Amino acid sequence: SVSKSLIIIKIGIVMKFYTSIVILTLSVTTVFSQPRVHWQQIYATGDNLSDILLDVYACNNGDYAMCGKSYPAGNPGGMVSWVLRVDAEGEIIWSRRYDALREATSLIETEDGGLLIGGGTNFTVVKTDADGNQEWTRGYGGRNIFAVIEQKDGNFVLAGEVVIDEFQWYDGKIVKIDEDGEVLWSRTDGGAGLDAFRALRETENAEIVAGGYLRHSRGNRVMWFWLLKVNADGEFIWEQVYDQRDQSDWCYDLISCQGGGFLMTGKQWDVRNPYDRDFLIMRVDDEGELIWTRQYDDEDNVGISSCYSAVQFEDGGFGLVGPGIRNAALMMRIDEDGDEQWHQYYRDGPVFFQTVLLNPDGSTITCGNFIDDGNPSDGLLMKLVPERSPPQILSYVPDSLEFNILLGDTTWFAVAAVDLQEDELFFTWTIGDDTVSTDTSTTITFDELGDINVKCLVSDGDQADSVMWLAHVGEFYIDTYTPDSLSWTIRRPREVDFELGVRAIEGVEPQFRWILTGHRGAWENVGNEANLTYEFDRPGEYSLEGRAFHDGTVHSVTWQIAVRSVLYWWTPHERE
Repeated sequence: SVSKSLIIIKIGIVMKFYTSIVILTLSVTTVFSQPRVHWQQIYATGDNLSDILLDVYACNNGDYAMCGKSYPAGNPGGMVSWVLRVDAEGEIIWSRRYDALREATSLIETEDGGLLIGGGTNFTVVKTDADGNQEWTRGYGGRNIFAVIEQKDGNFVLAGEVVIDEFQWYDGKIVKIDEDGEVLWSRTDGGAGLDAFRALRETENAEIVAGGYLRHSRGNRVMWFWLLKVNADGEFIWEQVYDQRDQSDWCYDLISCQGGGFLMTGKQWDVRNPYDRDFLIMRVDDEGELIWTRQYDDEDNVGISSCYSAVQFEDGGFGLVGPGIRNAALMMRIDEDGDEQWHQYYRDGPVFFQTVLLNPDGSTITCGNFIDDGNPSDGLLMKLVPERSPPQILSYVPDSLEFNILLGDTTWFAVAAVDLQEDELFFTWTIGDDTVSTDTSTTITFDELGDINVKCLVSDGDQADSVMWLAHVGEFYIDTYTPDSLSWTIRRPREVDFELGVRAIEGVEPQFRWILTGHRGAWENVGNEANLTYEFDRPGEYSLEGRAFHDGTVHSVTWQIAVRSVLYWWTPHERE
């Protein structure tokens, strides 16, 4: 694949199969392209209200759901929630306010197509149906919810803050609820200042939450990044606080990284000059140990305020967004080591970015707010695409890139792709060095034995991406096998039925052999048919290989079987 690169293409014309075929010779030079605005939508609730969008979520059907707040101009104390759902082009499907929420800060789509929306001021969530109709609401005793996620088990975790005394100090709070909003567990952490959780991610049987942590250090009140890990029952595992000495920090976002670990985003300022703010980014491993940290300052004198949100791209780099304090939203791209590749400001009126997400086609969606000629703020949704980017392959058939097939079989291949610049796409199908088609799909008959590579190159005339299949063409192959699980434990004595399902060309009749390997590697031939019934009556670790062979070619499947005299089980099934 040559995606994410600028491709210089030399074109030559040859005649094959009575069709003009374009042969592409590719010379690759890496270019990291800055994004342009593909489209933007401005939303206003009216009534001279200031409207701000704080979160956006990509729904399963291609829609986007967004949430935020509205308040009378000059009166933030009169905030109300604002939630809307739009189609793939940003056109409004519905818009709602929910009285239970003073502001709506985070939302996700639920399994039934509805939304779960979190916000303030009583650590409140609202559950809606797909049309935005409120189904239920719950308050869990706190202040604000800043992050909502759904777990693999169908439950939800909420993270935010709770006021702890009459001086309005607050702690971080986490609540786990089921699909009906009933509390499964709740915990509060902090205890010495203005502590809050702003983001969270699910890991293997645990949650990672990130936020800010206020402490006194060397005579100053400073804020630090804070990371906490709890298990699936909300029990403490570890925490990390990242002391930047005389620098104050505040964490806004946490994302999981390719290959493990996390990226935290936020802002940093000198305690002696709180108005001089920089983007602050930290990369940590799975245990919260710091890998690297970066500050990005205001080289353009535009004013970097805070890094509110981040995404990771396919090549491992990151996209960062936030507001500039001089009315310019900022998007920055860094590589996986934190080195800046480019940054770009958006100044078409005062613009502020709050949240960014990555689309499957490689474009990004960001939401925030927009101010036009001193009027009250309006909500903003913007789609950004790179100035130059390769075509994006969205799907392909067959969906398995390596497969077995019989000599003489015919298979249909197809590729669906999109170009973010809306350029015309060219498809080139090759087998080895031979070009066989220039359509979006092709049908291939495999008339030679061996391993055959089928490749489709998709180009917009400037850049390209590709997908390649490996077909093992033979006179026969194992198509199915029983049992379909290859590793299991049984109690003796027990009879087990095994079977190999074989496809073969006419005239080829494979033979079969079953080989059982047991204690100390001793083996024996236990069958010579396509199926086998074997009784395991002695404990031990066994390996059973089923072979199909013909004329020197062998295909096989191997099962690993642990035979026990007694099987134990326990509740709960997790031992730690």
